[in-house]
Amino acid sequence: MTALAALTLGACVPAVTALKPVPGIDVKTLNVRNITVKIAAPTAPPDLAAQVQIALTAGLDQCAKGSTDIDLAVRIDNFKEANPVTVMLVGDVTNMAGSVRLVKLPEGAKLAEYYIEVGNAGGGLLGLAITSNPGEDLSEKFTGRICEEIFLHELPKEESSFEKERE
Repeated sequence: MTALAALTLGACVPAVTALKPVPGIDVKTLNVRNITVKIAAPTAPPDLAAQVQIALTAGLDQCAKGSTDIDLAVRIDNFKEANPVTVMLVGDVTNMAGSVRLVKLPEGAKLAEYYIEVGNAGGGLLGLAITSNPGEDLSEKFTGRICEEIFLHELPKEESSFEKERE
């Protein structure tokens, strides 16, 4: 029941909130030149920064390839990993949230800022598989939200870690 409640509540929270949207610029002309990732969530795994950096580099190479260079600054300030016992008994969620700043070059002024939340929920054995690799899975979802909601480009869907494990 808790997993169902988590899914229901998760649907009520917007995935991307524009704190300061891009002002009158065609986002399809933007090219991310440099990505910085800062992890401020005390519960984040030690390799989360590297996982976010890898996912962003791969994803943004596909969705932010215009001619106007910008820098992207990401700050992850919330990370919750599902408890395996809770997942088995009643369901649980993994989630990650943080801010994304688009920085105008060369002056370094903030062009836009967004707050992004992503998560996975599940219960029982299926829930264990869904929530088993939160750093990588949530990093890929986070990148997908940036591409879809900020740069207006949908990334091709790849198999999740859960789908790869089922094979």
